[in-house]
Amino acid sequence: MIELLCIAGTLIFGFLAYRLRRRSRFWFGIGEIAVGFVQVHLAWVPTYNFLTADGAANPLGEFLYKATPVILAIYLLVRGLDNIGEDLPAGWRASWTRLFGPPASPRPNKA
Repeated sequence: MIELLCIAGTLIFGFLAYRLRRRSRFWFGIGEIAVGFVQVHLAWVPTYNFLTADGAANPLGEFLYKATPVILAIYLLVRGLDNIGEDLPAGWRASWTRLFGPPASPRPNKA
């Protein structure tokens, strides 16, 4: 049962992340960079440094270890929704905008 709740939570978070991306690509990009730094850290620091503390499991390390595939799943969900939204049939556009909001408009350069 807990697995189904985790899957549902991941899907819901993915849809909310896509909605944020449609509203503000700037803040979504800031979030992507922050998650990227965490992922780089996890890639270079051996997992056992997080998971073992005097032979016992470290809850923070275990969470970070398990969060990596979830973050990847959310990112792939957002990318897939973005690709669908870019080539959506005309009849579905009104529903798509109601569900996810209008896309962020590009900001003019202040140069």
